[in-house]
Amino acid sequence: MSSEISVSDGGMWIRTRVGGLITKEAALEFIAEAAQKAKVRGLKSLLFDFRDASNTKNSLDDYEIAHHHLRRLGFSGFSKVAILVKAGDTSHKFFEVTSSNAGHPWTVFCDENAAQDWLRQD
Repeated sequence: MSSEISVSDGGMWIRTRVGGLITKEAALEFIAEAAQKAKVRGLKSLLFDFRDASNTKNSLDDYEIAHHHLRRLGFSGFSKVAILVKAGDTSHKFFEVTSSNAGHPWTVFCDENAAQDWLRQD
């Protein structure tokens, strides 16, 4: 797994591009790093680009991340988190639901422009 974390054009959110296999351990690592970079910059929005990655997490992993790890990793104050996936990739839908239920709504998009437009909205 590889990840590249940067600030978006315009400096409105942290962008994390992930490649390879997304395991629970890898997800916890890049999520924590993105949260830390956002806090340092004073940003409240994030975009995770998983179009070059394959999700190998199972439903229990997603539940544990959403309900037990996100707050500890610093996600209590984020206003918007977008997940960008390839068209037809439904492997992140359960995380979208369970993170929302845990009070940390993440939204899945297949279109990069739609994700960016959503992040720009108040």
